[in-house]
This record gives sequence, C-alpha cells and structure tokens, in this order.
Amino acid sequence: MIRCVTTVEDAQIVRAIRNACRHYMTRDARSISEEQQAAWFESLDENVSLYLLDEVGYGMTRTDESGSWLTGGLLPSVRGQGHGEALFRHLVASSPAPWLLEVLRGNAPAFSLYRKLGFVVNDVFEREVLRDEATNGPVTIVEMKLEPR
Repeated sequence: MIRCVTTVEDAQIVRAIRNACRHYMTRDARSISEEQQAAWFESLDENVSLYLLDEVGYGMTRTDESGSWLTGGLLPSVRGQGHGEALFRHLVASSPAPWLLEVLRGNAPAFSLYRKLGFVVNDVFEREVLRDEATNGPVTIVEMKLEPR
C-alpha cells in the first residue's frame, strides 16, 4: 500500500530506505541523520509530496515550472518484484505533467523500468555527486521525461 507521509516518524522510515539506496542518488549520496531528516521534513512546502510504500520503498514528487520531478527508492531485498513500477505509476498519477527524473547512467534496472513506463531520454550530462567517501570525479546522469499521452 502506498500512503502519503504526514509524520516525522514516517519520514524517518523514508530516511532509512533512502540511506539504503543512497549509492544511486544523483545529487547527494551522503547518509542522512535523523536530525537532518526531521529538519528537512519540517521544511517541506506544498510543492513536495512524500510517499511510503509498505515500509520497503519511498517516492517523492517536487513540482516546479518545468513539471513534476520524481524520485524514489526501494530496499535492496525487494527490488525486481514490481514495487518500483507500482510506486512510479503512483507518482505519475498523483502529480501534474510533464514528469521528469534523473537516473545514474549505470543503473540499468531503474533505466529499464523508466523506459517501460514511457520515459524517454531528455538530456545526458556529468555531475559531481556528494558522497560520504571520496569521489572519483563526476558521474553521468540521464535526465528522462514523460509527456502525457
């Protein structure tokens, strides 16, 4: 079941899932502390919606002038079982078009899922990603976009 995150307690479950997925993040792959998560959650505005999938996955939408930016993650133990598809279908259904997301070029399972859902490559670029450990330089990011049918 996918539900909207409305409490700091649920936001901490999201944090734990996000930290388990952090190596796939396209902007900041550092671990997030409970204090950082609580402060971030309290600062969210009406342009951001946060969702929890059965305490094994999370999704987020952030709407701006270019569309709805989607992100999400699943615990490693439940990947490849259809949860990601259900989650991203929910994110698309609950936010205005067009939909955009970023994925690391090397994340083949996520890239394949997004293509299956109809996303197409919109841009490819290099970016330094913040990490707990030393970085070996920029990574390749693929920006994908889904237009309404």
